[in-house]
Amino acid sequence: MMRRILFVGAPFGALVHYIAPALEAKGASVWRTVSDGGEYFSTPAKNRLVFVPSDRHLETFDAEWDEFLQSSMTRHHISAVITFNDSCRRSKAAHRVAAKLGIPRFVLEEGYLRPCWITFDHEGVNGNSLLPKDPDFYLSQQPADVPHETFKQSFRFLVRDIVMHYAACVAMAPVLPYDPRYYGDSIWTQARGYVREYVWRKFHDETPILRSLQNLHRAGRRVFVALMQKPGDAQLRHHSKYQANNPYLEEVIGSFARHAAKDDVLVVKQHPLDYGIERSEALFDRLVAEHGLTGRACYVRKLTIESVLEVASGLVTINSTGGIAALQSSVPTISLGKAIYDMPRLTFQDGIDQFWTQATPPDALVVNAFLGYLKSRTQVNGGYYSHRQLTLLTGQLTEKMLKGAIAPHATPGSLQHEPADQLAPIPAPLAVA
Repeated sequence: MMRRILFVGAPFGALVHYIAPALEAKGASVWRTVSDGGEYFSTPAKNRLVFVPSDRHLETFDAEWDEFLQSSMTRHHISAVITFNDSCRRSKAAHRVAAKLGIPRFVLEEGYLRPCWITFDHEGVNGNSLLPKDPDFYLSQQPADVPHETFKQSFRFLVRDIVMHYAACVAMAPVLPYDPRYYGDSIWTQARGYVREYVWRKFHDETPILRSLQNLHRAGRRVFVALMQKPGDAQLRHHSKYQANNPYLEEVIGSFARHAAKDDVLVVKQHPLDYGIERSEALFDRLVAEHGLTGRACYVRKLTIESVLEVASGLVTINSTGGIAALQSSVPTISLGKAIYDMPRLTFQDGIDQFWTQATPPDALVVNAFLGYLKSRTQVNGGYYSHRQLTLLTGQLTEKMLKGAIAPHATPGSLQHEPADQLAPIPAPLAVA
């Protein structure tokens, strides 16, 4: 059971203000590492373990961070480490140190079945997940149905929390230096891009494009959808061969031009959190002209995943959760990266060139078994960014955390720990309570 819990990172916003008191009310002790102003203000004072690097330019951050984590885990006798994501530097270090100390590790992440769920799983998520790629495993589990509430997705609360987080980072930078490029491109670059994207969306309407696609669909034309990823996201950088959207776009358009039927149509859907850094729409226009696809391909920035799936005859993705939405809609799907749902009987397994002419819908029995298992074992109903979502989430997540039960896909034999005696001696503590 989890009784002495260390959080390393957390989603933007107030999650720790909700979950820490709930865990403490059940007898747990809770700490959270704090390394910038945003984390400082989003963590109750008594739960903070503040890390102040000796070098304001952060050149020694990584080495000192490892020492700080090791000191914190041993000094507070931590029995479980929970990170938000498992691919950022600070989170990866926490998993590495906890593994050497033999401490169980868990990961919080955005939901596989968003917007009404978040992910909480053992050791890894997304491409690092321990979930098996065997459809028979899911068919054998027969999980019970999980009652849940639904709500619409809104980016308003997320934007608010991001702005507040970075405002606090800037305000406290003289005391807690922060890295504005920690999540990829500089926060200033991203902010400018999001403002441009917001203005564009306010003055452009893609409804006519959707009507045209609906007419083509009714006329029997096949419409294929290719989903883009958020620029700089871990799904691109760590769980695919592409590192960026544009190489993926080049492969998909080239394959479609060479192998799809001459009356098929391709829709490239931009990620809703794309901020324009890769200039993918300009590349799309050039590739369409080079491959003679004018009139057979379009690029959309505003249309929702639900609206394009209604007309889709097939979906191509790297590893977006939109692939799960496609499976739920019985749309033939191919994943070109590492995805938890990329397995026989769910996704097409014979390559992108054959997909355009040979793809078949997913096996409905496997889809239902897979989704049922996710809901019962890796998902928690709720969200991170509004009071209603956090209130819904807190009770269920508290119960899951305190149980700390090992799910069938993460049996004790699969949890790889390195011996604690391989660690270096612990230096003087760097934590400031």
